[in-house]
Amino acid sequence: MLALIDSEKDAVDLLLMLAGGGVVLAWLIGWWRARPRDPLRGAPIRLNVLSPAWLWLALLCYGMAILVAQSVAQLYAPVGLDEENRLLQQSILAGLVMQTLVVAACLWILRQTFVAGWRGAGLSRRRLRSDVCDGVLGFLVAFSLCTMTAWLTTELVHLFAPSVELPVHTVFETLERPETPPVIGFAAISGALLLAPLAEELLFRGIFQTGLHRVLPARFGSLRHRWAAIAIASFLFGLLHLPVPQHVPALTVLALILGYQYERTGSLIVPIIVHMLFNGKSLLWHALG
Repeated sequence: MLALIDSEKDAVDLLLMLAGGGVVLAWLIGWWRARPRDPLRGAPIRLNVLSPAWLWLALLCYGMAILVAQSVAQLYAPVGLDEENRLLQQSILAGLVMQTLVVAACLWILRQTFVAGWRGAGLSRRRLRSDVCDGVLGFLVAFSLCTMTAWLTTELVHLFAPSVELPVHTVFETLERPETPPVIGFAAISGALLLAPLAEELLFRGIFQTGLHRVLPARFGSLRHRWAAIAIASFLFGLLHLPVPQHVPALTVLALILGYQYERTGSLIVPIIVHMLFNGKSLLWHALG
């Protein structure tokens, strides 16, 4: 039964990768036929006042959210649980609290700094159908490129450091343990599926990427500052996932795709959808496996 499920999962993965490759090929053909130019040429401008002070404030809020979340998670001390499982479950609760606080802080900063508030930052329902379509296409591209990057990274690790044991993500490790109660499992899934995409996209794309391309020096007729902002924000996003170092290159590629889509569409809903689909697919495959 498990072998049948694995073969069906492999078939779906192959179809998703082929679909993602087809989207990339279609984009390249369209870009070439329209005379090659900077893909961000004509991208919408998001009017804001995100100065370096606001970026530091966002970083401070992120750090304070971590401290508060860790303090709250310490209150969870179930009886009869060994130290390793208790720490794992506390980390899940801390992540949930931290992500909730980060979402609240980022929404407040976006409302204060963008002209037209949340709508100016790209959180508008006016073009939701188009955003969903762009999100699905972005997911196909992200899955294809990130899967190849993750495979290559794992092969290189096995080649140059065959004795290294690659760590498992805290969410998956917690879900695999029979000692995990349903409420902690629900917290792990809801955090990975909903809160993490919201918090990370609001922070890294909505605030950091937008603020960076506003403060970076711009040259007349050039969009290098926008590309530099995408690259820096993506690099920081990758570093956030250092606890699972084998995933850092693939997640940096994911962040580059998310950053490009945000700049190209002007909608923050698009990268949020891509991120949710990306995490949701991983959770579903883990549940089936």
